[in-house]
Amino acid sequence: MFVYREITWLNESYLKVELGEEKVCIIGTRGALDKLTTWQQKRMPLLEKKYGELPGIIEKMAQQLRLSECRKIILVSRYGVTYKNLIGEDPNIYPYLACVRLERILKRGLVNLDIHGHAYKGYIEIMNVYGVPVYNVSLPARRRLVLINI
Repeated sequence: MFVYREITWLNESYLKVELGEEKVCIIGTRGALDKLTTWQQKRMPLLEKKYGELPGIIEKMAQQLRLSECRKIILVSRYGVTYKNLIGEDPNIYPYLACVRLERILKRGLVNLDIHGHAYKGYIEIMNVYGVPVYNVSLPARRRLVLINI
C-alpha cells in the first residue's frame, strides 16, 4: 500500500479549497459510462447499477455545493461527461468513454469547469459545453501534462 500525504483522493466526494478569499470546491469521481465494457459485464456486473445512480449523486452534490459558500465548482472525473469532445475516437465506442446523463450538470450550470481523461484518441483538448470549459487531459491524447489556470 502506498501513502501519499500530499494527495487527497476524491471518490464521489469533494474538497473545499481556499484560493485567496474565494472558496473553490472540487468534486472527484471515477464517473460513469453509458455502457459497460464486456470485461466489466463479466467481472463487475454491479457497476451497471452504480453507473445508473451516479449521475444523480454527482448532480445532487454539485447542487448542495452551489448553495453553500462555493462560488467555483470543478468536476474531475476519469470518464467524460459528454460525447461532444470525444472527436477522434470511434463514435461506436463513445458509450464506453463517457456518460451523457452527466452532461445535465453542465447544462444546468452546476459546475464551472470539467476535467476528464480516458479519451485517449480525442483530439480536442478543451471546448465549451453549455458555457462550461470541458478539458480532456488524457496523457495518451495530449502527450504532455495539461496545466489549467484557475
